[in-house]
Amino acid sequence: MSERRKVRFYSVQYEEDRKRKKSGVRRTVSEAFEMVTRKSIASGFSNGHKRGHSLKATTLAISSFSTRKRLRSKRLLSKHMGSSVNLLDAKNYNPYQAAREGLVEILRQKFETDYSFRVNDLDEDGLSILHHATRYNQDEVVVFLCSIGGIQVDVRSAGEEQTPLHIGALYQSEKAVACLLQAGADKNAKDNKSRTALHYAARRGHVTLVKMLTSLPDCYVDWPDIDNTTPLHMASVNGNAELVDVLISRGANLMATDCNNMTPIMLAAADGHNGVLQKIFDYAENMNKVCEELVNHKDIEGATALHLAIQNQQYETIKFLLDKGANVMERKENGVTALHLASAQGLTAVVSLILDYYAIIDCVDLEDCTPLHRASQYNHVKTLEVLLQRGASANRKDRDGLLPIHLAAWKGQVDAVKFLLERTDHENIYEIDVFDKTALHWAVENGQYECAVILIKYGRTRLIQMKDYSDMSALHYAAKKGNLDILKLMLSNNAEVGAKDRDERASLHYAAKYGHYECVKALLDKSGQETNDSDVDGRTPLHLACLSGHNKILSLLLSHGADLSNRDDHYCTPLMLASATGHTSTIQLLLLNHADVLANDRLKNTSLHYACANGHVQIVLALLDARADVTVRNSQNQTPLDISIENFQQEVAITMLKHRCWRECMEMKDEVGMSPLEKLIIKLPEAAKILLDNTSQKSNLDDSDPSLTVLYDFRYLDPGPDELNQANQRYYALKTMATYRREKLLSHPICQANMAYKWNSFGRKMCAMNVLFYIVYLTVLYLHAKGNLQARNGTDCYPNITSDTFYLTAKQDFLISTRITQALLFILVIISCCREMLTIYQQKLASLVIVDNWCAIAVIISTILFTIHNKSPCEYYRRSGWITIFFVWLNLTLYLRRVPYIGIYIIMFLQVLASLMKAVLMFLFFLLAFSMCFHVIIEKDHSEINPFRDMITTLYQVFIMTLGEIDFQDDFLKKFKKFQPFDTDVYFLLAIFLFIMPVVLMNLLIGIAVGDIGQIQANAHVQRLSMQVDLLGYTENMLPGFLQRRVYKRQLQVQPNKSSLSFLERLGNFLSGKDNSKIKVASPEGEEIDFNIQNQITRQTRSIRKLEEEVATVNKQLKEIVEHFDKDKTLISYRGDYDGTSPPRRILSSQTLSPTAIARRKFFMEGGMIPHS
Repeated sequence: MSERRKVRFYSVQYEEDRKRKKSGVRRTVSEAFEMVTRKSIASGFSNGHKRGHSLKATTLAISSFSTRKRLRSKRLLSKHMGSSVNLLDAKNYNPYQAAREGLVEILRQKFETDYSFRVNDLDEDGLSILHHATRYNQDEVVVFLCSIGGIQVDVRSAGEEQTPLHIGALYQSEKAVACLLQAGADKNAKDNKSRTALHYAARRGHVTLVKMLTSLPDCYVDWPDIDNTTPLHMASVNGNAELVDVLISRGANLMATDCNNMTPIMLAAADGHNGVLQKIFDYAENMNKVCEELVNHKDIEGATALHLAIQNQQYETIKFLLDKGANVMERKENGVTALHLASAQGLTAVVSLILDYYAIIDCVDLEDCTPLHRASQYNHVKTLEVLLQRGASANRKDRDGLLPIHLAAWKGQVDAVKFLLERTDHENIYEIDVFDKTALHWAVENGQYECAVILIKYGRTRLIQMKDYSDMSALHYAAKKGNLDILKLMLSNNAEVGAKDRDERASLHYAAKYGHYECVKALLDKSGQETNDSDVDGRTPLHLACLSGHNKILSLLLSHGADLSNRDDHYCTPLMLASATGHTSTIQLLLLNHADVLANDRLKNTSLHYACANGHVQIVLALLDARADVTVRNSQNQTPLDISIENFQQEVAITMLKHRCWRECMEMKDEVGMSPLEKLIIKLPEAAKILLDNTSQKSNLDDSDPSLTVLYDFRYLDPGPDELNQANQRYYALKTMATYRREKLLSHPICQANMAYKWNSFGRKMCAMNVLFYIVYLTVLYLHAKGNLQARNGTDCYPNITSDTFYLTAKQDFLISTRITQALLFILVIISCCREMLTIYQQKLASLVIVDNWCAIAVIISTILFTIHNKSPCEYYRRSGWITIFFVWLNLTLYLRRVPYIGIYIIMFLQVLASLMKAVLMFLFFLLAFSMCFHVIIEKDHSEINPFRDMITTLYQVFIMTLGEIDFQDDFLKKFKKFQPFDTDVYFLLAIFLFIMPVVLMNLLIGIAVGDIGQIQANAHVQRLSMQVDLLGYTENMLPGFLQRRVYKRQLQVQPNKSSLSFLERLGNFLSGKDNSKIKVASPEGEEIDFNIQNQITRQTRSIRKLEEEVATVNKQLKEIVEHFDKDKTLISYRGDYDGTSPPRRILSSQTLSPTAIARRKFFMEGGMIPHS
């Protein structure tokens, strides 16, 4: 790099550092010092150009900074800037830069002239002046700074909390460190990682500094950092023998352990630092320490120094440790010895060396694997040869019964397999493990073609025909895994194609199930006799192919004579299995080949039942187009539509109701005589709406055409009086809608039309009769009360001695009119009793929770008390009179909730009342509070005109004042003198009252009522419709059968756009309660929008389901891949066991069986079968 480009480079780097500072990123100490150097160079470059100096001067300045030679820097600056260093302007000079450059005079002038500067302040990088001076070994600056009063020798940096002594030890600033120690710096000071200066000196290998620090009294030579690492650990890792010698001579603990329980010896052995090991063991021998104790220490995984040396292939270190007494039979936690590790890595020389130290050649780990197993598993032929020459047994099995040849075949180690077959007994090729698998089984299952070729060459037909514990031969595994080359290899060596496992499955079954087309083709070309063979569940290869949706295999099997009518043990055909699993293309292929859509299984379920139960819309549509029977019932008396409703398959139900066979679906009633509509309303309201659309037929005219006609079919909403269920009750679908609050369904045009025609036919007549009944009731009550009071002659009331209750002392003479009204009231009471008894009979226990019934009972009781002849006393008579009138009016109001036009406002009134009642408790608290205050503070004169004379009148007065009726002049202003001396209190209390009660509280109540008005109006609409439906149903059921038949209409044709009523007729209908509203007809545009939205939702749902199926398939494949590659787990990590992968068993587990073995056993126990739907 040229000089000019070098200067530019440092300037750019300095600008980047400045931007980083502005972004708030904290630097480490090392980064901070690099930043300082760049800043110095950049400033020198800038000053050089400002003063017109040459590039050479700036380059020399860069050289002076990089070599950190203070005197030369001073001379260069003095020469090229044209002035002496002592004459530089101290005010404009950075003191941190002066400390780095060793400019003591600049610093002295800075501290003498700038009193605002504090020596312990940290710069933007979190470093003090003393840190900078120590970093560049400016001993004169350090001495000067330490002489300043108030200096903190152990000032800490930001972030890492390092003292200047840490910095000096890190950058080998020997003079500065000496000055700091002389100034009293804490030699044992710790940073945020609990490291002392000795740690940094040992890590960087600064022998002089280590000697300087350890020579001080009370120096913590064995102080552990946050990882329990001592300075001796760091020196051992770096391999600095001289440094280790210094630390040991200063008393460092040779057996100190870090967080992994590793000693310095283990760290040195792992990296092959033999010089460090020699120093440690020489010192141990001089101190008469036992070397075996040092060399055989174990870490947290049970590894010794010998294990670590072998793991990192440090041959010289291994020899050294063995000479020092390393135990070759020491085991790790998983039982691995040094010989296992060496064999697994193929360290033949190390294996021979370990065996020379009397290692047991057939030692086993926790998996009962010998070193020969490990060498075979990782294809180390030379190691195998050494082990066999030294007497290793090739017939030794591990815990899962695997021989070395099994592991070599499983891993595909061709050389190892060849060597073992040539050098060991050939009969080992027929040996089996705990799963009765041979080496050929393992090779085929894992797709090791070359190993399979060698094994078949030696084992021939006998080996090919051998079966494992599930009676599966190697050919089964080849078909299952889809290994075409291996399958052809075995077929060419006379493998038995028709061999069955314990589930009675041939190889063709597995190839068809797992979708291996080429394997299926090869097997069929070899022998087609197994095409229609059944397994233990009665399923043929065709069943399994349909179950998994393998269409190519399906076509291939059909072309080779597979029978579509074959049934499994549950009497399921291939079409049923494909319908249950949702393979649409498979269904279409089966239907093209004339599969029987009417066939049923053992439970009488058809393919359509299976498709409906599992929500496969496209399959349902395909089966319906293929003339599937929608009326057939299974053993639980359920049709396909019933199945879809029961399983909440709304899309399926919608599809069936949109199909041309929807009437056949709806005609099928259940065992109690109910049509599917009730279940649709309860569980699938959107599907019920489709049915309502189907029963409304419009003429082919524009919606705005006056001649438009709409034909409504009520046969499903209201089957009629002659179609009763088993409970002898008439079904009315609108009651179910009202019960479950299906607002959209109740608002549907056909439902509105049904309610309108029923209301106009008999509802309004019955409503008028009820209203007339209440009017007569009220009239008779009023006449009776008026005549009874006029009949009193010379009555007089006087106060009783013991109470304030008044009594009428004169005899009452009743008029004839009074007796007539009394008789009429008795008649009305009898009628009311009959009506109420009939209502209770109709509603059963539900009548107990209906307010209308309790109001009617109250009217009956109060009327009886009101009409009983009385003389004296007459108190209860007057009281029962007003109660009766009140409840009659209340009953009339509640009844009118069911009437169009005005009913919704009554319901809204009641709901607003219910909302306001929520705030009654708070209102009551304030009412009582102000009432008690006014009653206490205002003088009580007990006059009749004083509203605060007692607590009861005070409560009423405060309540009236809350409503805004405040007579300030009479109640407060004229009585000002009576309030003294509490006049201020009264007016203060009144001011609070006026603000809280009439303003805040009343506005709050209004806000509660108005804020909920939208929701209240919506709820009121639904509730009015529900009440109207209840009224119509109740009234219709009260009619005799002949009248019900007379008013019943199965169909209704209306012209919604034509109105022939005059204004007077409309007014008369309004007054009589007749419904004049036009029946709404959904516009085609709206229907099209709804239809498009529904289609969009349907498509999205199908896409999601398809993605779910694909994800499930991918997960299944990944699971198989993981099970396969789980066997390739790394055997040796940095401090692990082996450098390779573990066998398909629990090498590092203490369980009885490995996870892979458990998975295999679980698969075989389940037979690889998908449970029956």
